[in-house]
Amino acid sequence: MVRAKFKLIGVEFTQAWIKGQMVDARILKFSPSKDEVFGEATPSAQLQMTIVPKEAWEQFELGKEYYVDFNIAE
Repeated sequence: MVRAKFKLIGVEFTQAWIKGQMVDARILKFSPSKDEVFGEATPSAQLQMTIVPKEAWEQFELGKEYYVDFNIAE
């Protein structure tokens, strides 16, 4: 497993097509935290997510840091 810590640096309001209708969505932009290996040197990372369910994007706060774990999907 590889763990990276990202900081939410931007939120954009957008719309997306879901099942033939336009719905509200948010684009969340993250930057690696400076105290994390991904923020200090190679490897580097960028993360952007488009999230439609309001219940999901409401859980993210601008300026807060979040862990992302990478595991092999089997």
